[in-house]
Amino acid sequence: MVGAKLIDMKPEEILVLKNAQERGLCAGKLSEIEVLGDDFENIVVHDFKRARSSSIDFTTRVPKFMQPLAKRILTPYPKINTAQCVGCGKCAESCPQHTITVREHKAHIEYSKCIHCFCCHEMCPKHVINIKRFSLFDL
Repeated sequence: MVGAKLIDMKPEEILVLKNAQERGLCAGKLSEIEVLGDDFENIVVHDFKRARSSSIDFTTRVPKFMQPLAKRILTPYPKINTAQCVGCGKCAESCPQHTITVREHKAHIEYSKCIHCFCCHEMCPKHVINIKRFSLFDL
């Protein structure tokens, strides 16, 4: 909060502070914070230049018509080894999007709804959910 004030930004403009305030993890107002030492109001940088943010998503650098294909090729995804799956359902329980169902004692992922969080991979007690990616990256 104090750092935001020092660079003359409103806390709502900084996503981490905004979310922390909404969750009650930090003060709602700067006036609720005791600042020790010199009066920092005199050292506020009013002409602070923010860094330009840029996407780390490579797919935005390819032509627009190729972006869906590039995204599909470049995005890793969870893949269930159904031959070894015991159908315990831990992956389905941990999936925040509820895209995994267990049918006939085997887990199945509805990829169109998958958000690629890999919770299923982390929670599978048998370690039969692997993270797959374009094989060129395995070189």
